[in-house]
Parts: sequence; structure tokens; C-alpha cells
Amino acid sequence: MEKIILASSSPRRRQLLNLFEIPFDVKKPLCDETFTEKDLEKVPEILASRKVHSILQNYDFSERFVIGADTAIVLENKFYGKPKDIQEARTFLKEFSGRTQSVITGIAVANASTKKIIQRSCRTEVEFKKLSESDIEWYLSTNEWQDAAGGYKIQEKGSALIKRIIGNFDTVVGLPMFEIYDILTEQGYSFV
Repeated sequence: MEKIILASSSPRRRQLLNLFEIPFDVKKPLCDETFTEKDLEKVPEILASRKVHSILQNYDFSERFVIGADTAIVLENKFYGKPKDIQEARTFLKEFSGRTQSVITGIAVANASTKKIIQRSCRTEVEFKKLSESDIEWYLSTNEWQDAAGGYKIQEKGSALIKRIIGNFDTVVGLPMFEIYDILTEQGYSFV
């Protein structure tokens, strides 16, 4: 299989690519992740595209494909990224308790040979169980809240906080592989 570039330092995204046995190198994007977009559901796709553009502009590489992704949570028109500290993570979990949020992962795939960038957004609904104070404090003590959109990791101990999901699990983890697979095959990438 042809090697690709992953424009992300997320260990979860690396795990998903490894699961599909896709060879890749990681390059850290050097881009601004602030936004002024009013439609919050478009923000992850915009940020994924910025990450890909950053790799295209700042690195020399021979690989044909560059993949960028960004995940965020939207609840009642409020945007939740990675919490800046444990107190913000605590606030996030209290706000999620007993409610359903939208987890949106935006992806961008650049084909360096055609100069084409394909962008898509994937959305999954995540319903939290009603959390007690001890549930929240236990979860914060695991330190999984760090470096995770919304302050939780559904693929790890954070699964104990979730009542149900409606949609694709990989979207919540941070890289919807069904979309990545489709985009890459449409662009001529061979998985064999």
C-alpha cells in the first residue's frame, strides 16, 4: 500500500489508520485553530482543511495523499473543543450529563498529484447518562479528559459515561474510516 501523510498528532487517529494497515507518516500541522465561523458544525471541516494546507505549504514530502481531521462537540449551539484544564473538563461533563450532544469530525484529504482537496463532515449523536458528582470526579481522576474534544474518550474509560450513540463510532474517536476509505478509493488509492 502507498504511504500517506497524517496531519495530526492524535494517537487515536494513528490507531485507526493502523487498524486498516495503512502505512503513514505523521506531520504536525502548523496552523491557527481559532475560528470566526457562525455555523459551528462547519468548524471541524474548516480546521481539517487548514491542517492539510499547512502540511502542503510547510513540509517537503513525496507521498500523494495528506489527511487532516478535527473533532468538536456541539450542544445547544455551544462549541466544545479540548478543555484547557481540569476545571473546564468538569464543567463540560456537568453540561453533558443526561443530555445528547453532536460530535462532528471534519476531514480533508489532499491529493497532491491532482491538487484536489476533498472535505466532508461526519456527525454522530452521543447521549450521556445522568452523571453523579462521584462519576465526574472518578472520570477526571483518570486524566483521560486531557487532549480530548469535550474532555472524554469514548473508546476508553469514557465509555462508562455514555448511554448510547447514534451514528458512527469512529466519528467520535476522531477519524471516520468509512469516509476516509471512500475518498481514498475514489482518488485511486489501492488498499491491496
